[in-house]
Amino acid sequence: MGSKSIRNAQEKDVNEVAELIYSTENDQEYVWGGKSKKDNIKIIKKLVKMPDSRYSLNYTKVIEYNGEVAGIIITIPYEDFNKLNVKTEKIILKSLKGFVKKIRFLIEDVKYNLVGECNKGDLYVANIATNEKVRGLGLGKALMNYAERLAKENHYERCVLIAKDEETSEFYEKIKYEKVFNRNILGERIIKMAKPII
Repeated sequence: MGSKSIRNAQEKDVNEVAELIYSTENDQEYVWGGKSKKDNIKIIKKLVKMPDSRYSLNYTKVIEYNGEVAGIIITIPYEDFNKLNVKTEKIILKSLKGFVKKIRFLIEDVKYNLVGECNKGDLYVANIATNEKVRGLGLGKALMNYAERLAKENHYERCVLIAKDEETSEFYEKIKYEKVFNRNILGERIIKMAKPII
């Protein structure tokens, strides 16, 4: 078994962090507005470098496996969530080409506002990803354990997240997350999960 450690993300990690964030979404063109993977990675890198975006290095931890970046987790405190979200959405909205894409993006925004992604007392797990080469080695679980320790140390009541699909929600259920919202809104299944921090 190799060695693993979690640390703050740094400027030198931008390329790896952007690639891992890219892998967390199913419809990258829709989420970031680029027409190709290259375009979307460019937009994500811009957001990662910004201190006040929801993808910022300031909120990102990386997990190294045998000295290489093997995964990331982005955790956002409740008190920062709305400010970061608004700033990020403005940048993504500017990158979207065409009226229809912009309207679709705004409708999605309304959906997630209805769900309440992050409420008072929550630490929000915005993104988590591990490199395909190291899947099955417990790195995802180690990152989630880190988020829960962070929540406990900072007196948050729970960790919350949106699972991108049923398969992903099964991983979280194994580590004691419960579905607190699981229904279709305007044709999209949204699964919000939470774990109380004791």
